[in-house]
Amino acid sequence: MQTITIEDPDQPEIHEMFDAAAALYAELYPDEPSSLSTVADLSAPGTVFWVVRQDGAAIGCGALTSHGDWAEIKQMYVAASSRGKNVGALILETIEDYAKAQGVAVLRLDTAHKQAAAVSLYRSRGYQPRGPFGDHSADEISLFMEKRL
Repeated sequence: MQTITIEDPDQPEIHEMFDAAAALYAELYPDEPSSLSTVADLSAPGTVFWVVRQDGAAIGCGALTSHGDWAEIKQMYVAASSRGKNVGALILETIEDYAKAQGVAVLRLDTAHKQAAAVSLYRSRGYQPRGPFGDHSADEISLFMEKRL
């Protein structure tokens, strides 16, 4: 059975997912410093963190950080064994529904151009390219996107 719930990101299983994400990004972008969110970032006030579990095991996660009338999707990750099974779509839909209920007008995100599946998911859900936002700055790998709700 698959569930998605708001949880604390400071859990051993979540640390393992973050380590796997860091290893993947280091493989894809060996010359770039990591810009992944930390557990502290995802535990900060104004941030909500979801975990997808399959039969109790964590298989994906995602977060939303509020900035008033807009919010940023952060740290979406799906375990390699669960990719291609609509886990990312479940996370994104859950985040969007929550944001709408909170009165958020615009969702923004920063992904990387080699994350083909993620970029395809975001585009299929109406996210459009845009320039850097918040404390992000342009670089060679980032793709900034947004969607009006």
